Amino acid sequence: MTVSANPSNYTEDIALGPTTFEDSTRVDVDLQNIGTRTTTLTSYYVTDSSGNEYTLANWNGPSLAPNSVTTATFSIGSSCSQCTLHGSAFTFTSGNQYTITMVTGRGTIFTFTVSLDSGHHYFIELQEGFGSMAT
Repeated sequence: MTVSANPSNYTEDIALGPTTFEDSTRVDVDLQNIGTRTTTLTSYYVTDSSGNEYTLANWNGPSLAPNSVTTATFSIGSSCSQCTLHGSAFTFTSGNQYTITMVTGRGTIFTFTVSLDSGHHYFIELQEGFGSMAT
């Protein structure tokens, strides 16, 4: 699935690829920049179904040149010492869905949902928005 952040000024456009849960505190997501400008990821938020959230507001995330693919790792809990927790601690658990929100240096917001089911099949849904995230 692809989402154009600004179709009239085609600049940031990210396509999601395979997702791998490394363990209960890290998930890797392949991202492809199919836009016309380099996109730099600057913060992320991982939220569980109860609304608990890990935030990494000053993320040194990857920069994606046009037509490039990179793997971004989203860490929570013990794997993310710089994360801020809002609510109760959680880990990635089979059968649950998690919402990951990425913010670019231009303030574009991309949101997607991942889940790990007991058969190790993955579900990804991507949404996008504009503006900044408030914590």
